[in-house]
Amino acid sequence: MNTLTPIFPYFGGKRRAAPQIWELFGQVDRYVEPFFGSGAVLLGNPYDPHPSELVNDLSHHVANLWRSIKKDPETVWDLTTAPCSDVELRGRMRLLNEWSLPDPENLDSCDPYMAGLWLYCSCVAIKWGDPWIRRMDPGVGVKAVTYSKGKFDALVDRMARVQVMCGDWKRCVTPAARFDHVRGDGALCAVFLDPPYGVGNGVEYEDGSGDIASEVWEWAVANGNDPKLRIVVAGYEDGRELPEGWTIVQWNTNGGYGNQRKTKDNDNRLKERLWCSPHCLNNANSSVFF
Repeated sequence: MNTLTPIFPYFGGKRRAAPQIWELFGQVDRYVEPFFGSGAVLLGNPYDPHPSELVNDLSHHVANLWRSIKKDPETVWDLTTAPCSDVELRGRMRLLNEWSLPDPENLDSCDPYMAGLWLYCSCVAIKWGDPWIRRMDPGVGVKAVTYSKGKFDALVDRMARVQVMCGDWKRCVTPAARFDHVRGDGALCAVFLDPPYGVGNGVEYEDGSGDIASEVWEWAVANGNDPKLRIVVAGYEDGRELPEGWTIVQWNTNGGYGNQRKTKDNDNRLKERLWCSPHCLNNANSSVFF
């Protein structure tokens, strides 16, 4: 199957790690991703996807975009590809700041108009300054000159059977959400966990709702010995104790947003790790494999 690239830039995206992650998962019967973001890992799946995929994001804007791409992709495309002045850009960003998804619990709830505005603003390179913000070329993601309508249509087709939740990550890793009750003997579920993380403890969601990375690790360790689960957790190397049977894969980013630091020091790109549960396939092509 042809893989796809994310439609918008995203802090902490795992596009470069996706090939290693899928080498660890292999072909599975159910895929769950509680911190979906730009969807780089799901879109990087080289296998024919099983029509049983569940993703989630706490952000109303992120969840709304993916739902809207499924429900009304033409509206999203038209708004995203339209030209925009700095005055209109300010207006769009003001609307986005005041908006929230009306019924996030409803998997069909979405607003394609707001999704198109958000995707545009996420993909336009802008320069901030008082009293103006102005567009800089080139755009990125769907606004890049190389991003065609054909690529967008392929993305729409790929997302057609994906369920998109919006809320707390723990709701989509329950036995019911993993389809434990309907998957047959020997059927496998892959769970990719990429929570907010950074240097030190206490890295939280933007709304301050807890130390998510620690909660995620506790869940992963508690469920890692299930032979029907293949779990991969992303984070920075922190010297954590490795449970029996777990392995670590090192992967390096190209720096991402960290390259924008004035000092140009970005050691975090060398600290990226993937912790792999005992039933993952230990054949990832990595620079360091413990």
